[in-house]
Amino acid sequence: EMCIRDSYSADHAAKNVVLATTNVNVDEWNDRIAALNPNPEHRPLLSSDSFTDVDDMNGHLKSMISDAVLEKYNSSDVPPHSLRLKVDDVCLIMRNLNVHDGVTNNTRVRILMITTKFIVCQTISDHPIRVVLPRIRFNFRLPWGQSFMMTRLQFPLRRAFALSVHKSQG
Repeated sequence: EMCIRDSYSADHAAKNVVLATTNVNVDEWNDRIAALNPNPEHRPLLSSDSFTDVDDMNGHLKSMISDAVLEKYNSSDVPPHSLRLKVDDVCLIMRNLNVHDGVTNNTRVRILMITTKFIVCQTISDHPIRVVLPRIRFNFRLPWGQSFMMTRLQFPLRRAFALSVHKSQG
């Protein structure tokens, strides 16, 4: 059983991780620990979502599915529509960005600076690397059948104070 401290330490958060068995538990722990971070939360960083491939020749389905529906769709492989972050949060990078330098999918980083155009972070390792992240495109299929493809433009980050047992094996 983990003991939650009264104060938040970015160094402690970077060196430790809570392992959970389900993504629901991971999200709960990430929210709990993020709430301990005393830094102010940056206003939500909202994605830009759009259909990119719909098997809908007359556009009926596309016209029925609103932005609000697209924004609610989340997948563990794609950043959320509304990314809520603080300086000193620990996150996972969700794409291979610089394989040579080891800035790859599932690399844990610490947030140093947040703007609406880019996020500056640093890898958590013996030889930290500073990384400037732009928003990038994620293409993925919606759960309503293979004919629905969506593109989400968002920062490639997900909070990582807690990880699923599966993710921690990487």
